[in-house]
Amino acid sequence: MPTPGSGAPRCPPTRRSAPRWRRREIVRSRIDVMRGYAEKTDCRRRMLLGYFGETRPAPCGTCDNCDAGTSRDDAGDVPEGVPAAQEAVRDPEFGDGVVMSVEPHRMTVLFTEHGYRTFALDAVRALDLVEPVEA
Repeated sequence: MPTPGSGAPRCPPTRRSAPRWRRREIVRSRIDVMRGYAEKTDCRRRMLLGYFGETRPAPCGTCDNCDAGTSRDDAGDVPEGVPAAQEAVRDPEFGDGVVMSVEPHRMTVLFTEHGYRTFALDAVRALDLVEPVEA
C-alpha cells in the first residue's frame, strides 16, 4: 500500500479524477524533460533548436557544454526511417503526439494526454512504436 507523499496513486484514476491525474502526469513529464536538459552534456543550443523543430548539425561553440568540450558533432548519425522533429505520430500505448527531438539513439515525443516520453530508437524500429500519422 502506498504511503502518503510517496507519489504513488492510492487507486486508479476514476472518471472524476482522470483530468487531475492527466495534468499531474504531464507536469511530471515536463520536469523530466527539464532534468534531461540540465543533465545533458551535448550542445544546449542544438537541443533547444531540435525542441522547436529546427536542426543544427554542428555544435554552436558558445554554450557551456561546447565551452567545456563535451558536445559531440554527431547530429547526422540519426538513422533513416525515424520520424523527424515536429512530425505527427501515433503510439499504441500513448496515442497521438508530436516528435519534439530526435538524437542518434533516442527520440522525445509530446503526447496529447501523457506528456513527454523518450524512446530508444532501437525499440522504436524493432517494436514498430511511434509510427508517423498519415495526413
